[in-house]
Amino acid sequence: MSFNLSIHDIDFLQNFFNYLQFFFVTPWYDIEKNCVRKPTYCRLYGCCILLLDILWFCACIIDAAAQQAIENLLPCQKVLYSLRTITLLLLVLFTILKNFWNFENWGTLFRNFHYVDIKLKNLGRKEPKILRNFYWLFLVKHVAFFTPVVYISCDMLINLKMTLLTILQTGSIMFVYYEFLVIVLWLSLIESFKARYESLNRKLVAARKRHSILEVRNLAQLYGILGETVETFNKLFGYQILLIIFHFMLELVICLNFFFFSFIPPKQAYNMGNPLASMLVMGYTVYNVVEVVFSTDNTTQAAKKFLYLICEMQDPFEKDFYNMEMLGRILNYCKKFVPDFNAAGFFSINKSIFLSIACNMASYFIISLQLHYAQIKDEGRRTKDEELGTKDQERRIKDEESRTKGQGRRRKYQGRRTKDQGRRTKDQGRRTKDQERRTNNEGLRIKDEERRINHEGRSIKNEQRRTKDQERRTNNEGLRIKDKGRKTKDDGRRTKNQGRRTKDQG
Repeated sequence: MSFNLSIHDIDFLQNFFNYLQFFFVTPWYDIEKNCVRKPTYCRLYGCCILLLDILWFCACIIDAAAQQAIENLLPCQKVLYSLRTITLLLLVLFTILKNFWNFENWGTLFRNFHYVDIKLKNLGRKEPKILRNFYWLFLVKHVAFFTPVVYISCDMLINLKMTLLTILQTGSIMFVYYEFLVIVLWLSLIESFKARYESLNRKLVAARKRHSILEVRNLAQLYGILGETVETFNKLFGYQILLIIFHFMLELVICLNFFFFSFIPPKQAYNMGNPLASMLVMGYTVYNVVEVVFSTDNTTQAAKKFLYLICEMQDPFEKDFYNMEMLGRILNYCKKFVPDFNAAGFFSINKSIFLSIACNMASYFIISLQLHYAQIKDEGRRTKDEELGTKDQERRIKDEESRTKGQGRRRKYQGRRTKDQGRRTKDQGRRTKDQERRTNNEGLRIKDEERRINHEGRSIKNEQRRTKDQERRTNNEGLRIKDKGRKTKDDGRRTKNQGRRTKDQG
């Protein structure tokens, strides 16, 4: 796929679609083949992206740092911040859900574009100028979008000591970038419509010079196909356009609030790392919406010019009743297919919308001012109530001090009494201790006497034991002597018996 295809050839969107399919801004659609690639996996991927967006939104609500940053905002700023975040979330959800259910609408959109390109011979057209190349402009828009975003993030990281996750959560940068991609897609399709209506106008001018009614009829058929394609476009992007316009008004009110609260007393400012850089991001979103509205209005004017050219063709055929009737039928047919870019049927997208936006924005701004000054009045009442409360508190403190003084005196008298009582108890304790010591000493003396008596008894017993042992020893010695006598007698007897035996033997 070439990157230098002209917007007259719808195939120039294929690379852009490949990038958008990663964020599921568009389904996995192959423009060249006019079909959705792997519809089941496409829906599964969309479910994952939808779940991640919801979890991210819940994390933004639960995160403590993000809650602290929101708490520092003024009440009107909290309301605007909440509306802005909810609007961006709904935009993401509607875009993803539309891609789930509108495969057939995407197919109708690109089949019609391809058919018109074939009839107008736009296939394969190149864009020789780089400044008009869609992808060059797409890159420039990305640089313009991310430059202030990176500046804000660095400022918050360095000065406010915030983490990158907290910065992404408090600023809704992910949702804003998603909206940016939707706007770029919307603008690219609007420019595609405009290029084809301009080609029809040029073809119609050439047919008018040749006085070819048949060629005009063929061009009218293409005009009708483009009108039906616009209706398909409205089905795909109607609610997204409505949410983007509402977000556009909120951003304008936020900008006005910033200037009002920064330079008009009482001075207040947004709690951001760099408010001017944040204003650039908001202003860039506003610029994209303004560009889309003007491009849509120019496309509608180019389509209406086709009807004007058909009306001009009737002058040369005033005397030709058949051709006049054919041109009248063609004109009536084309009037049925005048493009009407609208926001889900609520209102049409044209320059007159800025007047409605200005009125609504003024209403929102007045409401925000009323909220702000109501908050100031409430704060004034709170300060008065706090002053009255402090006075009452001072009176209570004085009464409490007088009570504490009286209680202090009573405590002093009570303390003196307790001291005297303590002294008496100490003296009594000393007396009891002395008496206990005396009794203890007497008991010790008695114990010592008992020990002496016991010791003497033990010595007597030991002496008796010694005498008994001596008697036992003497008795044992006598027994030994008796045993020796017995042994000698036995020996004599043995010798006598031996002698007798010898005699007997002899």
